[in-house]
Amino acid sequence: MRYIAVPPRVARQLGLDALRRATAEGQVILNETDLTGVAGDPRLGERVKNLGGRVLTAAEARKLLKP
Repeated sequence: MRYIAVPPRVARQLGLDALRRATAEGQVILNETDLTGVAGDPRLGERVKNLGGRVLTAAEARKLLKP
């Protein structure tokens, strides 16, 4: 599974801000299935880029979420 770091406004628009954890920088970490209903480019990387986010590996996501 791949993870995505998005700005808080995107997580709010998707209704996921209260369900997902944020990084120290304020980015919200989603998983790729959270974007299933988001219209746009079928390529995950391009869809995430259009949302102002970036794709992360599981290891990168874990590192960003460490307290």
